[in-house]
Amino acid sequence: MEEEMDSAAHRTTLLLLALAGYVVVTILFVFVERPGLGISNFYYLPIALVAFAGGPVLGACAGVVGVALYSLAMFLNSQLPVHFDSAQASIRVVMFVGIGALIG
Repeated sequence: MEEEMDSAAHRTTLLLLALAGYVVVTILFVFVERPGLGISNFYYLPIALVAFAGGPVLGACAGVVGVALYSLAMFLNSQLPVHFDSAQASIRVVMFVGIGALIG
């Protein structure tokens, strides 16, 4: 019984760290990101944390959240060109969702 409680506490900790990671990366992306800097790659960390805590399905969902936050931050950052590149968006979806599912 004690082992289950420890496991639940670790899952909760990982999910809270992932939430904080999403917030920090999104804020940095909106206010600091410039073309070529690559802050969006740090979305992989919260995606991996959620995947460790919840398995492949939750990890894939975390990838979708990462893509949604990336897209929102892209439009909020005035330093970035606001044009939609379907090839780049497709690659980002496949990578974020794929990494979440693979790690989970």
